[in-house]
Amino acid sequence: MTTNANTKIAKILKQNPDALEAIISINPKFEKLRNPLLRKLMAARTSIGMAANIGGIDVEQFFKKLQPL
Repeated sequence: MTTNANTKIAKILKQNPDALEAIISINPKFEKLRNPLLRKLMAARTSIGMAANIGGIDVEQFFKKLQPL
């Protein structure tokens, strides 16, 4: 799977459910993704670029966290 800043979080989670813990570990704000209902609503609308902005990190740092998966 090729990912870029426009890739939706839901697509990543669908391909690899283990990515949930990696994403949550990036920033405490992402703890909301543990709630299945919020995850369904937010992940489908949020891209990697948007999540990186929310978490206050660079998109490259987000990719580095997901790369081992």
